Amino acid sequence: MPSKDGTQDAHHARAARARTKLRTLAAAAGARPASGRGTGPAKSRTFNITRETVERAQAAVVGISAKTYGTELDGQVPATLGDLIEECITAGLTYYEDLLNHGHEFPPRHHLPRGPAIGRKREGTGRAPEGAPA
Repeated sequence: MPSKDGTQDAHHARAARARTKLRTLAAAAGARPASGRGTGPAKSRTFNITRETVERAQAAVVGISAKTYGTELDGQVPATLGDLIEECITAGLTYYEDLLNHGHEFPPRHHLPRGPAIGRKREGTGRAPEGAPA
């Protein structure tokens, strides 16, 4: 039964964390870095994501740093928003490569097609783009 001041809930949360081995997202997901492409300089790209997601990620970078200070994860977690995004993308790529491509990287694409992805409905039309599967 939780106490009125939340101390019992906080105690249970601390106990659960103590039983769980601390790992980074990349380690927990078994994320693999890109193979054979080196670790060249960073490449700047622009992506549209919601303001709420950006604000959540910014808060997470600060929170992750504070919560891991003095733990075995200190210095291993993302220190910047860019580091967090890189780790999340790498974990996501590993997941989809494992799920859909037998654990192999998808072939490189130097130019992505513009417009909605194949199979996705165009906004406002309720129909898939031309050439997409029905």
